Amino acid sequence: MHTSLSAQLAQLELGHLTIARNCEPQADLLPPDPEAVEHTLAAVWSDLFALLADTNLETEAEELGWGLVNLFHRAAVKKAAQIDRATDEIRLLIASADGSEVNATELESQVERGQAAEAAMIALEGLRETAARLYMHETGSSWRPAGGSRLSHDAKTTSAVVQGREFLAARAASRRSAAMPAGTPVVFAGGRLQFATNEDAKAFAQNVWATLDKVREHVACQSASKKDPLSASKRDPLRRAA
Repeated sequence: MHTSLSAQLAQLELGHLTIARNCEPQADLLPPDPEAVEHTLAAVWSDLFALLADTNLETEAEELGWGLVNLFHRAAVKKAAQIDRATDEIRLLIASADGSEVNATELESQVERGQAAEAAMIALEGLRETAARLYMHETGSSWRPAGGSRLSHDAKTTSAVVQGREFLAARAASRRSAAMPAGTPVVFAGGRLQFATNEDAKAFAQNVWATLDKVREHVACQSASKKDPLSASKRDPLRRAA
């Protein structure tokens, strides 16, 4: 017996399931192509005013055009508010940094959110400015928001986001330096040795430490020779031994 697709889906009782959309912003996505934005909005604008021409809504065209520009403006303002929240979180995380992995991970996430929100805000402001130019061309009036300011940000990141990235970079550098002690590395090798008596083993160990002390003095003299070559060569224990 043939059963329709809708009937099969109804039998599965999937009403309790929902499709979750990933709401996390992604900073690595590129903004819309400026040329495509120009062509698309110009086509929408032209079709809108052509549709309303010679109708009882022709007098409403300017207000509808204003609302279209305001659509992008409000979206950009919303992204600006997200940036403000992210920068506040970044400053708090930097102030309360305890060196833990949890703190660093949360800071990195907030920096990424701030960068993604800022990229989206700049792209939305670009859409608004393109629509505002079309509005002025069609109506002869400059577009102004109902409240607030018409700001246009550039591609520079906010200070808190920069501070967050610098903090993460400094933390990574600190980890590298902790794993790599400062100073001149000295490498020596040797096989396993057996000694007849404990006195022979102690004498060998003393010779090893004495040699290492000479190497340390030699390294120190090499550093000092850059400032005073003559006096440093006299103090070099390895050169005196030679």
